[in-house]
Amino acid sequence: MSSRAEKAIEATRQRKVGPIYACIDAGNYKGALKLCEKKDLADWDIVLALKAHSLERSGKSSEALAINRAVKLRKPMDDSVLSTLALNFKMLDCEEEATECYENALAVEPGNLTMAQEVFFSHVRRFAFAKQQQVAMKLVKQLPQQIHLVCWTATAALLARREDPKTPPSMLLLAERMVKRSLDG
Repeated sequence: MSSRAEKAIEATRQRKVGPIYACIDAGNYKGALKLCEKKDLADWDIVLALKAHSLERSGKSSEALAINRAVKLRKPMDDSVLSTLALNFKMLDCEEEATECYENALAVEPGNLTMAQEVFFSHVRRFAFAKQQQVAMKLVKQLPQQIHLVCWTATAALLARREDPKTPPSMLLLAERMVKRSLDG
């Protein structure tokens, strides 16, 4: 698809979804829900995620969670859909499901640095230190010149060791060597 066609599609999307965002920004969740019900929009992932957001804000958490889970099953790749789903899951105290959304997107595009970082930060928010370390290690392999990624790996190893003393001490030695090697560069 040409970039001109992509721009036209994006402009149409913004024109149709913009009023929903405006209602949500104004706190008019009832109006946002009404706009989400339009036939030509009702099946879009972003519209469903915004509908779930409006339902959650209106106090209808169970309906919002059901819609969020339905969108999650579609395995969306769009950043705006993923971030809206993540926000919704966070407000519904289901952050592990937000992490799953980002992991699904990363599985489809393993080289996507943005998705990998989102998975990492999702694990950070959930205090899943061992998983943080695994994701950080993958990022270091993709981008070895990025020193901050090495620091993420080392920090995750230290936190994992502090949380679970059964973590092998060799993990700390490995983290130390990685940091030294990256600093000596």
